[in-house]
Amino acid sequence: MRMHLGHRVRFLRKARGWSQRKLASESRLTPQQISAYERGEYEPSVASQEMLAIAFETDRQGLLFGELSDIARRASQPAADA
Repeated sequence: MRMHLGHRVRFLRKARGWSQRKLASESRLTPQQISAYERGEYEPSVASQEMLAIAFETDRQGLLFGELSDIARRASQPAADA
């Protein structure tokens, strides 16, 4: 059974140690939207999914279907020097 998108968002947010307000800031969404997504009240639009994916340093497919441990692990790795 596939995890609900709101649960995936909550898992990834908590893996980063972020509050809903911090995720909202990073994704350019509102804290109310983040809360509603996590509670399963609403499904994020495609545009919101894209903004969440960028905040979590993945793509939309990764957000929807990716291995959560891999996405969370990326958050704990230092950024590569350019």
